[in-house]
Amino acid sequence: TLGGLIFIIPTIVSLILLYLKGSIGINHNLIIAVVVFIAYALIGFIDDFLKIKYHNNDGLSVKVKFIMQLIIAIIFYVIYKLIKH
Repeated sequence: TLGGLIFIIPTIVSLILLYLKGSIGINHNLIIAVVVFIAYALIGFIDDFLKIKYHNNDGLSVKVKFIMQLIIAIIFYVIYKLIKH
């Protein structure tokens, strides 16, 4: 439960530090990648929240998680293609 924080927090902190150091710049591709990363993390949070709230290991079904991930991927693919043209 909430194991994704091990990946999310260091990634966001690293990006912020690299930006403040001037090693990376903010562009559309980075923003899309970070927002997708956070959106997928939100799915994990919802899944964990439901497991904790209802005191069982059900959470979101595999089908619902897949559909949510697919929707996020499609939305940001379309955004990416619109930005590139």
